[in-house]
Amino acid sequence: MKNARPFQTILSTDALNKIEQYDISFVFDKLCFDGKITAVEIPELETEFKKFIILVALNIQPIAMISPQVDEVWHQFILFTAQYRKFCLETVGFFIGHTPDTPKTPIPVEAGENFREAYKANFGDIPQIWYKGMDQESLKYYAQSHLIGRPPKLWSGWAGPEEL
Repeated sequence: MKNARPFQTILSTDALNKIEQYDISFVFDKLCFDGKITAVEIPELETEFKKFIILVALNIQPIAMISPQVDEVWHQFILFTAQYRKFCLETVGFFIGHTPDTPKTPIPVEAGENFREAYKANFGDIPQIWYKGMDQESLKYYAQSHLIGRPPKLWSGWAGPEEL
């Protein structure tokens, strides 16, 4: 896996604070308004989304977004295009593209393992919210000690900075 080191040794306290303190409440307001999440889920989903962004800031690539719920946060945030672009530039310094796993835009198989290893190295055990909403096949896939093959459901992720 590329760059699997604790984030404290790479990101400054200032960079971490920018990500952790950035106000994205409008994203959760919309998700709640649309009935996609409950107000009770907001704190954990916000924390976990921002942890994913920290992993991107650490240049962990490719990295899979394995969570249906955290991915929903990402999708909703992207729809606020100007605010999402500003968030990316002010926190990590570049636009974070969201790549769906399709035959024309495949997410490399190692992206799932990169996510799991980097998450555990930087934050500890992966909370259950990352698995909420998965079907049984996907849960079985992610229960493997080492991911083998492609996930049963297509995932999305970040493959690295885009060149324009």
